Amino acid sequence: GTFGVISVATGAIWFFLVGAWFWHLAGFNPAVFLRDLFWMALEPPAPEYGLGFAPLGEGGLWLIASFFLLISVLTWWIRTYLRAEALGMGKHVSWAFASAIWLFLVLGLIRPVLMGSWSEAVPYGI
Repeated sequence: GTFGVISVATGAIWFFLVGAWFWHLAGFNPAVFLRDLFWMALEPPAPEYGLGFAPLGEGGLWLIASFFLLISVLTWWIRTYLRAEALGMGKHVSWAFASAIWLFLVLGLIRPVLMGSWSEAVPYGI
């Protein structure tokens, strides 16, 4: 359905952005990429940027990637809810997934906004 396509597309964009950043951190060297993969991270902007937009190399890419991940996760939740409804099933799995999404939103969106800085958010990495 539409929500599934939107979710997969925006999730793929997020995955590409994070992977491209990791590739950049490795200096476009496959050996370094594989060696350092578990220590690489796409970090949120520094505290001096507050809730503003930072340059791409200083956390701006994290903001863009976060937008796509948020859209992906929320549209996937909508998809799970609508599929359960269409099949006449219980929606308990959708609500359990929503509780995990709540944690994701608290760590990556709500807490940083309340604290006044994107630097309070969780970086993306393995």
